[in-house]
Amino acid sequence: MNKIFKVIWSKSKQCYVVVSEMAKNTTGKKKIVIAGILASLMMQPLATMDVDANASFGFSNKKGSVSINGHSTGNASATEENAIAIGQNSNATGRGGVALGNDTAATWNAFAAGWNAKATGKGAIALGQATANSESAIALGTDTSATANSATAIGTSAAASESSAVAIGNAANASKSDAIAVGTSAAASESNTIALGKNTQAKTSQAIAVGEGAVADGTATIAIGAGNNATGWGATAVGKNVQVTKERSTGIGWDLTVDQSAATLVGYNSQVHANQGTGLGSTINITSAAQYGTGIGYQVDVSGKNAVAIGSSGDLGTHTAASATDAISIGTATVASGEAATAIGKK
Repeated sequence: MNKIFKVIWSKSKQCYVVVSEMAKNTTGKKKIVIAGILASLMMQPLATMDVDANASFGFSNKKGSVSINGHSTGNASATEENAIAIGQNSNATGRGGVALGNDTAATWNAFAAGWNAKATGKGAIALGQATANSESAIALGTDTSATANSATAIGTSAAASESSAVAIGNAANASKSDAIAVGTSAAASESNTIALGKNTQAKTSQAIAVGEGAVADGTATIAIGAGNNATGWGATAVGKNVQVTKERSTGIGWDLTVDQSAATLVGYNSQVHANQGTGLGSTINITSAAQYGTGIGYQVDVSGKNAVAIGSSGDLGTHTAASATDAISIGTATVASGEAATAIGKK
């Protein structure tokens, strides 16, 4: 059976090449190397790529390395064993590094794909217009950066800046070690902080903020719920629109304000303005004069030190109230207004 081509060893290229049967070898036969066929065979694994008609091979001088330019100008460079560089000005400068796309860079066992993707830390991954420049760092997105060991950033303009930090979401920012920020513009600003949700902020060590616009600002503070604010070490705000602004205080419910130390409030539409004051119910008001005061029920007012008011308002809207030091009021619309006075029943 006639054949048009055959394979011979090329001394100059140090490889097998495809030639015409009419060609001669080094003993005197004609030598016509079909360079186009050789090139096409080498390019078969990249057959699905859209490559410029002027594409050329770049620089690779290590075992198993491959470099291919996307244009006749620019250099693709794969300078270590098993490295791969494909694209104009792509550089794979570490063993096992893979750089795919124009202006990409990958070092030891790193992977960079996209435009201007940089995976320059050992084992780093950069996809998109992203930078992962530390060991085991991962950056996925546009203008995304993971710049410390084991840091992870995913999303447009997301940034993880210290070791083991995680930032996921557009403009999410985890700026300290082991910080976690998830959500658009979420920010975890100190070590071991967690911010989950759009525009959440966990500002101090061990702070946790969960829910849109939640802010936790103080060591070990917790703010869970949309619009909640926990400020001061150990403060806790859970629910919706709960504002706890002093240390060791707790607010749980809806539309609550706690602005003194070690105070506790659980309920709806209520306020505790007294140091170590306690409120439970709806429309509770414990004033700043009511240190250690307690209010429980519906429409209850406490304005005396150590005072206690338990009950609900009357038909005319009169609140149950304890307005003097050590006063106690229990019932419906009852009022204890003298020092150490006690009122029990219904007004």
